[in-house]
Amino acid sequence: MGDTYYWSGPTAGSLSSVGNWSSDETTQVTPLAAPLSTDSLVFHILGLNDDRVITMAANNRSYASMTFRSTGITQINRGSSDSTSGNSLTIGSGGITVNSDSGVVTFGTTGDTAQKVNMRAAGSLGIANNSASLLTFNRGWSSSATSGTTVLTLNGSGSGGTTFVDVISNGTTGANLALYIDTTGGITTLQGSNTFTGGTTLNQGTLAIRNSNALGAGPLVINGGTIGSIVTARTISSSVNLTINSNFTLGGLDSGASTTFNGSADLAGGNRTITLGNNATFAGEISNGGLTVEGGARTLTLAGNSTYDGATLVSSGTLLLTGALGNTAVTVEADATIAGNGSIAGSLHFDSGANLLFNPGNTLVVNGANVTFGGFGINNLIGLNSSVPEGTYPLIDGDALVDLSNVAAVGIENAQSLGDGRWAYFQAGSLQLVVIPEPSTALLGGFALLVLLKRRRS
Repeated sequence: MGDTYYWSGPTAGSLSSVGNWSSDETTQVTPLAAPLSTDSLVFHILGLNDDRVITMAANNRSYASMTFRSTGITQINRGSSDSTSGNSLTIGSGGITVNSDSGVVTFGTTGDTAQKVNMRAAGSLGIANNSASLLTFNRGWSSSATSGTTVLTLNGSGSGGTTFVDVISNGTTGANLALYIDTTGGITTLQGSNTFTGGTTLNQGTLAIRNSNALGAGPLVINGGTIGSIVTARTISSSVNLTINSNFTLGGLDSGASTTFNGSADLAGGNRTITLGNNATFAGEISNGGLTVEGGARTLTLAGNSTYDGATLVSSGTLLLTGALGNTAVTVEADATIAGNGSIAGSLHFDSGANLLFNPGNTLVVNGANVTFGGFGINNLIGLNSSVPEGTYPLIDGDALVDLSNVAAVGIENAQSLGDGRWAYFQAGSLQLVVIPEPSTALLGGFALLVLLKRRRS
């Protein structure tokens, strides 16, 4: 076990200079040698809170842990004049801790390649930002282990959050790398086109995706928390398959930044609630459980061929079905909406006040036991207005029995006005909307046709 070193150096100094360190946290006691790989570093000695730029002096460095507690800005740079010098900083199992009263901590600079610091993990370690200030890694992380899986655990409690700007990779010596997000404050942001294959686990906290390859090529396990895109919409590769073990929030981190998952999603045998903060899409198969959608004013699109047979509940927002659902009982609650031209192998029920999105040419196919309504009318067709051309529009089709007993405006005699001289009513087979001119005109035309046919027969 190594010693603890406290930074006592000037506003700009090198990690390798013994005179920049103290072996005592309160007063200057210069150690016999600069810190080694078994030693732990603390920034800074008590009472030293000015901003510091600390360099690696163009050498690879290795330490057991790093702790930051200065209220000033602390920046760790390579300290070289080119981009080819040694620049790896390896951290041991003690990890990196940013204390609650710490200022901004940055490894490397944003624009100067020569000053960026390659971060390497000697093995699994924790990264904890407990501060209201941001912790930033401007160059990538990788593992220096020779086998197994190296886990980076984000477990901070501060509101500042942690940002990984560059690529997170496995490393070159045989170990996979994985991320485990277990924070109680702040946002963990992944900006790089990451290549790690050990997978990502969101246990709690918030994970922001700023690159479509941010999750690497491994699985995504969700045990809770919030995950979503930022800055712009992101489409996650089909190599990232999800296991959803608990309810979670999808999106809400950036207005308009939707998230699409192309991989499969396993609901792990439970009924999972997805609360939408933005529009989102699952393009792959969803299996093994049930699904509740709480969308608010947002839309969840299911575009894959799903096989789960637990219940599907649209509690709020819109479920847009463009793929196929298996033998699931779908219920749309009041003020929620179902839409699309996909298919349901199970049943479909509309609570009183539930809605169906009207999109000419889109017919929802239900091949299960039945389609039932707790109460449904023309006003429950979202998007229907007086500009819709006259004609017949199939809304729900398939082998299922459509029970119209609680549907209003069935038959031409019950047609309702859409305005501008257009009226609409429902008719069976399975559920169709008919848009006509004013009913009296249509009825008179039908009566005149009957009279003409009788005259011809006589």
